[in-house]
Amino acid sequence: MWTPIAEIKEVMALIRGASEKVIEGAAATPGNSVGAARVVLELIIMALWVLLVFVVGIGGTIFWILMMVDCANRKFRKADEKIMWLIVIIASYLIGALIYYFVIKKKQ
Repeated sequence: MWTPIAEIKEVMALIRGASEKVIEGAAATPGNSVGAARVVLELIIMALWVLLVFVVGIGGTIFWILMMVDCANRKFRKADEKIMWLIVIIASYLIGALIYYFVIKKKQ
């Protein structure tokens, strides 16, 4: 039976095995400090990339929520405008929030 936890454990085991093979391969040759340094550098770059994606994702979600709150609290000329903007923001996530920011909020 398929479960998400079993799938995650399987993927983590594959990643762990692959990374161990890469490190063993780099360290297998005596005096191959360049290979080992390259592996360490690639792991650092990968960790920084994951951190960047995480920070951008969290920041984008916070921005999206702030634009929804601003839209819900803003007084529009017509009630239909508020509903339309909320639908745009909710349906298109970050793109809708950016459009709302530049079209409505930035004018303020």
